[in-house]
Amino acid sequence: MKKILLLYTFLFSTFGYSKEESFVDSFIKSCDFSAQGRYARGYPPYLAQKAKTSLEDLEKAIRSGGIHINDRILVSGYEQNAVPSYKFDLVKKNIDDEANIKTASGWSFAPGNLFGFITGFLFKDANVLKQKAKIFEHINPENVEIFAPNTELLQKHAFGDKVYEDLTDYRESLNRSIENSNSKNVLKILIHFWKWLYADGKKSKQGGVIGTQDIIFSILYSTYLCNSEIPIYKFFIGPDITYPIRVLKSQPVEATINSQTFVKRIVEELVPRNNKKTGYIFGSFVDGVGKSTLMGNIVNWQKYKNDFRKYEAVDNSSSQLATIHPFTDDVFIVDLPAQMSHFCAKPDGHVFVDLKACKMDEQVIKNITEFLSQNLEKLILDFIEAMQSTKNSSIRDDNSFYERYVKNVVTLKVTPAWIPFVFENNTYVFNAENPNEIRQLVSFDEAHSSGLKAKEPELMIFEGATIPMSYEIFLEDLITRMKESGIEEVVFVDFISMYPRSSRENVRINFMLHQLCELFGNDFDIEKSLYRNFVHNHEIYSMLKKYKDELIDSVVLETIARTTMNDAILYESAPDIKKLTFEQLIDFMQVRLKEMDFGKRKQMFDFINGRIDEAFKEIKHYKFGKIVESCWNVKLDKIEALSIEITKIFSKELGNKFLSDEWSGLEEISEIDSLSNLAIFRSGEKGYILAEINEDMHDPIMLGKIFNALRLTHFLTFKTHLQNSIAANTVLPALLIRKYEDSYYLIQKKSRRSVAFERYDTIDTSKKDYLFGYDADDMYNGIVMLLLDAHDKYEQMHENKSDFFVTTSELVALLDKYNEWDFHISRVRQSANMIGFPAESVNLDPNLSLILRALATQESLLKISKMDIMARDNSQEDFVATIKLLEKITLPTYFSIKHKNSIFENYYTVEPIVKLDWKSKN
Repeated sequence: MKKILLLYTFLFSTFGYSKEESFVDSFIKSCDFSAQGRYARGYPPYLAQKAKTSLEDLEKAIRSGGIHINDRILVSGYEQNAVPSYKFDLVKKNIDDEANIKTASGWSFAPGNLFGFITGFLFKDANVLKQKAKIFEHINPENVEIFAPNTELLQKHAFGDKVYEDLTDYRESLNRSIENSNSKNVLKILIHFWKWLYADGKKSKQGGVIGTQDIIFSILYSTYLCNSEIPIYKFFIGPDITYPIRVLKSQPVEATINSQTFVKRIVEELVPRNNKKTGYIFGSFVDGVGKSTLMGNIVNWQKYKNDFRKYEAVDNSSSQLATIHPFTDDVFIVDLPAQMSHFCAKPDGHVFVDLKACKMDEQVIKNITEFLSQNLEKLILDFIEAMQSTKNSSIRDDNSFYERYVKNVVTLKVTPAWIPFVFENNTYVFNAENPNEIRQLVSFDEAHSSGLKAKEPELMIFEGATIPMSYEIFLEDLITRMKESGIEEVVFVDFISMYPRSSRENVRINFMLHQLCELFGNDFDIEKSLYRNFVHNHEIYSMLKKYKDELIDSVVLETIARTTMNDAILYESAPDIKKLTFEQLIDFMQVRLKEMDFGKRKQMFDFINGRIDEAFKEIKHYKFGKIVESCWNVKLDKIEALSIEITKIFSKELGNKFLSDEWSGLEEISEIDSLSNLAIFRSGEKGYILAEINEDMHDPIMLGKIFNALRLTHFLTFKTHLQNSIAANTVLPALLIRKYEDSYYLIQKKSRRSVAFERYDTIDTSKKDYLFGYDADDMYNGIVMLLLDAHDKYEQMHENKSDFFVTTSELVALLDKYNEWDFHISRVRQSANMIGFPAESVNLDPNLSLILRALATQESLLKISKMDIMARDNSQEDFVATIKLLEKITLPTYFSIKHKNSIFENYYTVEPIVKLDWKSKN
């Protein structure tokens, strides 16, 4: 999604008492509607600029305090797993702490920080370059698979051809500056590079946006470093070099080899300067860059050196106080809060963490699992009862963690995947689908990073928020404490790491969701907001189209909530850090809500409506996205009607006794046997329930398997009829039948003499699921790519062609334009004969026109995300084009039905077997 900020013609105030009227305007203008935008939404440009200015104030305060500033050490880590390994390695141990979640649209995976990885790629040769002064040092680049020699092909695949071509120029320019030890010029090149990635919306080969909005933090911080007069003494870069070292069941010692190497290297630099007591000030722009975790690694190094198995837990929660830690008698580490933390509240609370990420005795784990297995059913029933009880009562902050988890589920209106229980005074949850997955409730400061990245908001129980002290007071306190420690010299250690934002931001995101649901109740729906767990950016288009009003409401409510939180920080900012309970914070925000007049809200709605309209224009090309067309533009009621009509055709209209016997008696279900997973029809026939879906199901894998089963059933049954070949392997009838108002069953008739499909989770979707044909590769190469590549049409239409489809009407227009029907029929027939399709002629069936209408209707309704060609169900042009393709290519090629003249006199009078909602023009 391109980054276009709207220019508003006026500023407006949200609350009469708000001290910072520009906060609202800044938040709305910078609101990112991409799937990754959630990780930067809490830091609008207004706050980011305050953080940048505060860095300059820090320098001035230290100098004014009479402490000498020597130089800087820059630390820039990047996520090694941002590009998954191209090798299958059972032995290699990797860091794997990102949170993934299964949704109705498929698996929502944590976004890797690809721009950080590519930045690391620019430095891949730093260690072998002849530097005038040895400033730049790349830690363990040899551990990164695609940094090795002769991996250019993998690099192109990972970064995308277009990005890779320009990377060469950037890397050559960067290498020259590294050789000259010109650190400021290196930063300038990086800033230019990051702006190029961000402004142009560069994408990887897989279609993911490389420069997500959090790249702005790196740009702002590096711009400050460029403008600062403090020289850069060292510049370290490397994969996961500041990751916390800790050996767990889920994290063997080998997984953190890079951070082990770096902690041994960085402590060599922690020496007194000018023979005076020296403070190494650890600073960063935002949380989640490995600053405090590196300090934790250093503290563990002091105790245990190379005995990494003894390393203890590192406080992974963000801080709002400076920590001064004595490293030696003359060296101190001064760990500062991230600059953004001075202008944001810090959520306090607890989170459920996987037992494998907790240091726990094996016997204790065994006791927990035994208790769970013995009480499983009772625990589920207790939870159901507790949820019902909670809906009718109030839960206070002083209630048990069990009750507060139940309240989370009810307040957030989520479908609970985790069931709570208490064992030996500790609170746990287990996965309802897989009870072997157990998590324990721990405080944020004790939680492993995987816990802090939890996407499910109900798994976090918030106590409240810490409001930072005023920045001026913080600086005075910092200088006083450094002087009391005897610090006379200072070295800045600046963390410009580029890791995923998920670690810190999921805590703040979940905190915001708790506030929104508590403040606005049923007016806020997570699933119809920008905090839905998006599986891909295509989903954004469908959400904006389907739920525009709800999205506007959600952004308005979020704007109000964030503004009131900003007010709380401004009003409560004091000489010391102040803690507000969750209830106190909500009370404060409710007071601010009452002070807001209707006119201000109306202005907000208008502005956000305009912003969403702009965003929709930026992504309107996604209407040709394969996921959008096959998974979101699905009409299950029409597909059910298609099943009913095709059942009638097979049972009554073809005059085929065998098919009539097979397909009769499937009109109405009388009973569902849940235990045996059977549907019993009124006729006495029985059918297996293969799957159940509803209108909210958008998962391409799930839908693909179900639709493919129907497509194969229809196509192969028509083939059996047209070729008059009743065989022992005839596919059983399969149909989609409505269960409730918005729920449907995929049912396959029970029979012994025919071949049945497997259940949906074992159906092989690689078989015969492409448009108009049996063999995927044959159809893909024979018709689509030969034509489209010849005229470069595909590439002209879409930058990332693998994500988008071509309409049947466009394909037919190209065939007509270049008069290539005969050429492609010949090519496809040659390919078909090679793989054994029948070539003999058959007589025309009197029902051929009906069969073509049925298949064309099917192509309009049953689509799979793999398809490169699709017929839209709202386009008569696509339907007509589909009829032509079936008639001119499918019949002669796959059914060996030869006919000289068109089967239809006028294509535009041909009707589908189910009424489609055609638009007048597409």
